Amino acid sequence: MSNLPLVTICIPSFNHVQYVGQAIRSVVEQDYSNIELIVIDDGSSDGSVPVIQEALSKCVDRFTRLEFRFRSNRGLAPTLNEAIQWANGRYFAMLSSDDMLLPSKTRVLVDRLEDNMKLGGAFAGYDQIDGQGRVTRQLLPDAGIWNFSDVLAKRCRLFAPTMLLRTDAIRQVGGYWEDIALEDRAMSLKLAKAGYPLMTISTPVALYRWHETNTIKNTEKMTAARLQILDRFEQTPEIATARAKVLYGAALELGKSDKAKAKAYFASAWRTKATSIFSKPAFRSAKRIWLS
Repeated sequence: MSNLPLVTICIPSFNHVQYVGQAIRSVVEQDYSNIELIVIDDGSSDGSVPVIQEALSKCVDRFTRLEFRFRSNRGLAPTLNEAIQWANGRYFAMLSSDDMLLPSKTRVLVDRLEDNMKLGGAFAGYDQIDGQGRVTRQLLPDAGIWNFSDVLAKRCRLFAPTMLLRTDAIRQVGGYWEDIALEDRAMSLKLAKAGYPLMTISTPVALYRWHETNTIKNTEKMTAARLQILDRFEQTPEIATARAKVLYGAALELGKSDKAKAKAYFASAWRTKATSIFSKPAFRSAKRIWLS
């Protein structure tokens, strides 16, 4: 075990009493030995705490270190920053309490990061599952190494459930922003901007649960969060293009359900960067709004 770099896996738990035990078991079943597990319950009100305590009591000897703390609700980003403060691992991974890891996840990504110490993190693909754990589809990113421009332009797909990041790099960029949503997107941009490239591999390593409470389904809320993240970086033509793409994306998502709002997002994108009207996102948005 001492020959392997220590990996910190954090499970931030919030009101997933029916799933959190499965998340913990998936970490227990990793085929990589040198893991410390940090579980933080962020003010659950559904009985998650005793379920977590029972699950952890059965696997104390599995981990190099095991931490469990529960407290009042503070939100995901503050919980992750709390875990980063405690983390002893060379690498850090977050596992949502309703998702699971495939057994090889930690080993596969540690191998990639150990082979290239300049990387800030590595990502892979996942199998999407429903509330009953049935696989509904598989998403695999293109393999590659990506810089800030790539991440900003979304030329790469960085799936949060698959992440493994370099702990020192997270600390160097100041941890997670606590006042915005989409903390994973923000962290990827922060790392890449600081000169840490990110790797993707075309291998499934996690199970991502898709159900009615997924935050990402709220188009307007997510659009506002994406724009807020971009506001934190130097406002350049590259950032303006990224903002326009976000707005066209919102127009595309709303194109069938609310055409008035979709047209408003489309117009805002055009005002943000007029030349973006000739882009593929603009074309797809316009087609859905006016031709569907």
